[in-house]
Amino acid sequence: LETWVQDGSEPSDLRVGAYKAWKRCAGFVVSKALSWLQTIKTGATPDADDELCGALLCDLYPAYVAPALIFDHWHIPKRQSKFGRYRWFWDRALWAQTPHDGFAALAEGWWRLHPAITEVRDYDAAKMPSKVLTAALEHAGDHASDATLYDWLGLCLDEYGSSRLEDQQHTVRAWLAERPDRMKAVTAVGLLDTRPDAQGHRPFSKAEARLHGASRPRDWLFWLLDQAAQANEPELAKYCFLPGAHAAIEPISGLDSPSMEQIEAWVQAHSARWPGAQRWLEDAWSMPMDHWKGDEGRRRRQALVRQRETDGKRRRDLEPHLPSLLDGTAAPGLLYHVAVAHEHGFS
Repeated sequence: LETWVQDGSEPSDLRVGAYKAWKRCAGFVVSKALSWLQTIKTGATPDADDELCGALLCDLYPAYVAPALIFDHWHIPKRQSKFGRYRWFWDRALWAQTPHDGFAALAEGWWRLHPAITEVRDYDAAKMPSKVLTAALEHAGDHASDATLYDWLGLCLDEYGSSRLEDQQHTVRAWLAERPDRMKAVTAVGLLDTRPDAQGHRPFSKAEARLHGASRPRDWLFWLLDQAAQANEPELAKYCFLPGAHAAIEPISGLDSPSMEQIEAWVQAHSARWPGAQRWLEDAWSMPMDHWKGDEGRRRRQALVRQRETDGKRRRDLEPHLPSLLDGTAAPGLLYHVAVAHEHGFS
């Protein structure tokens, strides 16, 4: 039976059948099963369609292969069109068999091997980071440290720091939105942890990218101003200051925006610590004459004028037909256009 199990020239169903028979006859020798799993991983034991690997994983996890180490045996399926025992384990059995206190170790294990998402063509493989993150948040997120949570939230970022949550966006965003203090704490960890890039700049925005688009708490801008006041370097202070300064003249929907007077008071209060704060304020509230926003503003105003002229002409054209619309004698073509306008919400 052991010879059949290890013989890569035999059909996978026969090998898995021999493995099941071996378990009944030998009483499931764990050391032998672990050795087969290891040799499959190294390639010494062939497993062309991952069926034997899947059967072994289902039997060995989590009692003999711990959650922290299980992803050492994960790989893109060799036959991507086959939904067999291997896919079954990673898609269903892994989550059902993991003990409640094992999900944190799952996340740590994935982070150890895959700190950033890489492009893969396999659909299930692409979803794995999102599944790991969601399970870790739901089962262990409230007990994880802020630094650990920051690492976990990086599971679904690509090498450029962009969010790559698959079909778990709503779950992750909702979990974060329900915990505004954790959002702030995690972001604070990231802001302090951000390292310079190749150009010597510190991409602080990557810290907020780990929030994956979750709705910020209403006091987010004021919290950032507090971070600016407490920052240990001017680059970080400026990054935290600018959102509130911009919002003072262009308020952000859903957030409490500081007034211009509050921003000016902040600059005055912290000018001794941050001598460049007055320049930051000038940069936020002014722009060169040839700035692209000026052209954009002119285009928007011109488009608004054209839209008002079009709306006025439409009203003038329709006004003579209002009586026929009210008494039902309007031409079918006019009734059709009115119905289309109503259906699509035209004004």
